[in-house]
Amino acid sequence: MGCTEGHVQVLADYLRGCCTLVLSSSPSASTAPGGEPTDLLIPLATLTAALIAAVASGLGAYLQRRSGQESAAAARQSAEAAHRSAQAAEESVALNADTAAAVGKRSDAESLFKRYQDAAHQLGHDRAAVRLAGVHALAGLGDDWEHQRQVCVDLLCAYLRLPWPANDEERRRRSDEYQVRASLIAALGRRLAPDAENSWSNCNFNFAEATLVDFQWIDVTLRGNVLFYQATFEGDCSITQADSHGNVSLARSRIRGDFGLYNFSVCSGLLNLNGISVEAGANGYLDLRSIWQNPREAPVFGKGMRVNGRLTIAVSPSPDQQGEVHLADAQINSEPAEFRLMVKRAARLDPNACLPQIYVMEIGKRPDLRRWIVDERLTEQRAALSVKIDDWSDWWRPLGGPGASPSGL
Repeated sequence: MGCTEGHVQVLADYLRGCCTLVLSSSPSASTAPGGEPTDLLIPLATLTAALIAAVASGLGAYLQRRSGQESAAAARQSAEAAHRSAQAAEESVALNADTAAAVGKRSDAESLFKRYQDAAHQLGHDRAAVRLAGVHALAGLGDDWEHQRQVCVDLLCAYLRLPWPANDEERRRRSDEYQVRASLIAALGRRLAPDAENSWSNCNFNFAEATLVDFQWIDVTLRGNVLFYQATFEGDCSITQADSHGNVSLARSRIRGDFGLYNFSVCSGLLNLNGISVEAGANGYLDLRSIWQNPREAPVFGKGMRVNGRLTIAVSPSPDQQGEVHLADAQINSEPAEFRLMVKRAARLDPNACLPQIYVMEIGKRPDLRRWIVDERLTEQRAALSVKIDDWSDWWRPLGGPGASPSGL
């Protein structure tokens, strides 16, 4: 049979009782049966009582220690159980939070997509007021929906690429459409400002083959690519105070009014001017504030430009070396047409200013070269201008001065 804790406790109590009984009943002097005292019984009784007391005390200590150990073990088990319960509760809370976040994210995505559908529907409405509301709704959605911001930009650019009436009478009749497009262009420009709360500078903008009337962007930062391929600029169009870090293409664009890049910095990437057409009576002004040095190719290049009006390319000084401008095979077709290469007035005041190297190539000897006008400031720095031409006298004359051949080039 196993000895339980209760059995041991009873035995200990019994030994303590025996000890007490022996001590209380022991005479001070033992007497032998014959009436003679026996002194040996007294030490024996005392020893027996001491042994019983020691055994009882040891059993009591053992029981207390065992009881303490069992209590500690029970406490540890209780603590471990509480820890497991708390951990399970935390995992449950985390799982619920993740589930709630996933549900919330899915709900948000569905809500944003619904807003996109509604805005797209508004842009296709017959009434201009509803289309204008769609422009602002889609722009606001682009602010909130960063993950799909480019999708919103693509739809807004696609709206500007829709056909625009070619004759003035039809445009006057649809003057409300002009307001829609002007608001759209302004909404894009505000989101390209350096201090825009929700910047769209990293987006790509595709205005290919669009007719852009009074297109105005002021103080913008462009980090994506901007495509004006075969776009038509009418009215007063300009991009002012711009820092371009991506590629900007004006290839085969048509200037029918006034178009200008003012204080335009090519910080990285390329500025493509291939095939620009300036129509009679129109003016193009390309004011290049700075041009980065690209070791692989010219950051600014234009081949096959056709000038029937006036096209001016102006460069500005910089304390650092600048990149190159390559112009090739430009065609100046009518007598009033003019192509100017010039330096902004501020650059003339600084003799140490670094200007970009401008290369005019593959021109050949043609009568139309007389209408090239080159600022004399470009000749003051070595290798600032390199022109491959048969006879300089056919076309060279400094701005504001009589015809003269440059020297030192």
